[in-house]
Order: sequence, then C-alpha cells, then structure tokens
Amino acid sequence: MGPRAGWPPHKSVEESLEIIRTVFHNDHTWAIELKQTDESIGCIGYYLYGESNIAIGEHDAEVGYWVAKPYWNQGICSESLRLMIDYCFQEQHFEVLWCDCFVDNPASERVMHKCGFRDTGAFNLCSHLYLGDDRLVKIMRLDGSAYIETKLFALQDKAYADFQSKLLPTVKRETVVGVRTPDLRKMAKQVCKTPAAQEFMQALPHRYFDENQLHAFILSEEKDFDRCLEELEQFLPYVDNWATCDQLSPCCFKKNTTELLPLIRKWMRSKHTYTKRFGIGTLMRYYLDEAFRPEYLEWVASIKSDEYYIRMMQAWFFATALAKRWDATLPYIEQHRLHPWTHNKTIQKAIKSYRITDEQKASLRAFRVK
Repeated sequence: MGPRAGWPPHKSVEESLEIIRTVFHNDHTWAIELKQTDESIGCIGYYLYGESNIAIGEHDAEVGYWVAKPYWNQGICSESLRLMIDYCFQEQHFEVLWCDCFVDNPASERVMHKCGFRDTGAFNLCSHLYLGDDRLVKIMRLDGSAYIETKLFALQDKAYADFQSKLLPTVKRETVVGVRTPDLRKMAKQVCKTPAAQEFMQALPHRYFDENQLHAFILSEEKDFDRCLEELEQFLPYVDNWATCDQLSPCCFKKNTTELLPLIRKWMRSKHTYTKRFGIGTLMRYYLDEAFRPEYLEWVASIKSDEYYIRMMQAWFFATALAKRWDATLPYIEQHRLHPWTHNKTIQKAIKSYRITDEQKASLRAFRVK
C-alpha cells in the first residue's frame, strides 16, 4: 500500500497477509483483480457510519481504494470506483458517499473527480492513520443527484445530442446531453427504488433535458398511486418539452382509472402547456378502450388553444379515437367541430394509420379543409 494511502510500506509477505486477515477481511472490502490474469492488484471497499474517521451521516458510507504502483495510470482505479459507486447506491441504498485523499496525491483526487465526487472544502489531519504524520486530507462528497448526473454523462452521445436537439425547439442545445432512450429506461429501472433517485427527483428544476427524461422514466416505474401523484404534481410544472411530456406514463395509472379521471380534467384546464398536453395524452392512453365514454371526445374538442403542442395532441387524440371509436368520433370530423388546423392534422394522422381501413381513409379525405 504505502504512504499515499497512509500506511508504512510492508516489510514482508507475512505482514501483508496479517493486514489482509485483520483489516481487509470483512463483508465490505473486495480485491481488485486484473482482468487478463485474475491476479489481485489492489482492493476497494467502504466504511459505514461509526467506522469512518470522517463525519459521515448514518446512512452514508466512506469509500476507499488502492492499486499497486505497476498498475497506476491505466484507468483501473476509475473503473473499480465506478462499479463500487453503483453497488453502494443501487444495492446498499446509501444516501451519500464520501472519499478522501492526501493533498499531495493529485492522482487519487483525479479519480474521484472522474467518478463524480466533488470537493467539500473541508480537510482533516491524518494523525489517526498508521503513519501518524500531519499531512492534510481533502474530503470529497458524492450525493444522489451528482451520482445520477455523472452516470448520464458517461452515456453521452454527442452526435445523438445534435440530432435530438433539432427535434426539441423549446429546449436549449447546451442542455441536451445526448443519452439514448433505451439507456435512460435501463438507468431508471436501476435507480428507481434508491435514495439517490428520491434526492434527484426533489432537485427541481433539473439543468439538463436528459435529467427531465430520466425523471419521467423513474416516475413511470412508480407503482404506488398516491405517491406517484404527489411526485407528478411536483414535476409537471417543470416539464418544458413535448418529449418529456409524452414519455411520462406511470404504470400505476392503468389500475386506477376511476381515481385518475378528475385529475385529468384538472390537468386539461391548466394554463401550463405541457400539463394540459399531459392531460389529453393520458385520456387518450387509458380512456379510448374499455373505459371509453363519448363525453371524453367533447372534453378534448372543447379545449381552445393557439399552442402548437396542444393542438398537435388534440389531433393525435382524435386520430386515435377514429381508429378505436370510429362511429362516435366521425361526427366531430363531419361537423368540423375542431379548429381547422387540428381538423386537417387529425385527418392526416388518421390516413397514415394502419388501424383505419382504406374505405374509412377515403371518406376522411373528403372532409379536408382547404
């Protein structure tokens, strides 16, 4: 190990074995092995509240690691620390992770920064360590929000960000990280039940579009209806684009359609564009099949708005209604009950649908407004 980790150099193999038996033989310390040979080249682990020499919270942990000198500067510590961080947040559900290093060990500090740890501005004397010297120790911290942001940037695809931002005129390019939707969904499933996710969801407004997307996917995993509604009401005012609005589809809604209906009406009366759009989209998603009632068509038709993203959702709603409830919906087209732009967009979308017959498409074409 050596002075960089606060230990005197070992003088024999026997001394090293004794340290392994007395210090590292526990349930939360692991060997770091070289992939090519399975050779042990270091170790990594964490200290719990009451074990750490720095002031950590009751639900926190302090992470420590070291790698033998021949394997420095090969990315091994960074890779190992990232895996340990995932384990600590996703499996052990710690709230905050801590790490420290001597002020004269910039290499270790770089590893911590790469993995998302941030300076606290605090220092400790290392007199409690085995060397008993008075070097300063820099204390680093990683909370749930910083952990999630770091994971998002690890999944960044800049070319995809450039493409995606062109589809999001209401979102600034610099806020688009460029994480693909399957990766966001996977990440949401990994973190949704962790304290890190709860901290992240309380940190509103988010800075990045991808954080909003992840927030929507985490919310969509929530199975408790009341809890979902509480978190949803906090989040909806911060939704600022059509993509996040449309990705937001909580799995608990399907089993709670009776309780959901008055909330949908409230959302559709909102002055906030994407709350209103969310209300229309939720009505479309859950109330055009078994739960359908003809009055729902009137709810959407009666919405008056000049907002493009609301009119577009109205058109999407009526095109879907034509596919699922043709007889009930067709009079709204025949009688030109919708705004002319929405009317034509509805017909355009319906004609492209595979769920509408050729005969139905032909009749719809006759109702286009010039």
